[in-house]
Amino acid sequence: MESITGKPDLSTLGIRISERLSVLCSVESPPIVCFQSLTDLLDLANCERVFRFLHLLMHQLSEAGAYAHVHFDPRDYDERTIRTLSPLFDVTLDTRTTSAEAYAESN
Repeated sequence: MESITGKPDLSTLGIRISERLSVLCSVESPPIVCFQSLTDLLDLANCERVFRFLHLLMHQLSEAGAYAHVHFDPRDYDERTIRTLSPLFDVTLDTRTTSAEAYAESN
């Protein structure tokens, strides 16, 4: 496990993830990239740039057989940001619900 601390720019972040991904793809289990908060990315750039960054990154992770785990609290974002970024993710889970039925109904 490797954490990226501080606030690197999106290009540096993308390069570091790509370098680490190429190493991790040589192991048997698929790598997982976790973004503990999209707020950190949105502090680095505007929503459109973050969308483009994540769109490319999600494609790269998919091609490598890797997974992304992204923490995205809708209370932290305006509706436009939520509508812009949500389609990037295959599955969303509202952790405020505890029922699997509520989760299934929302997808």
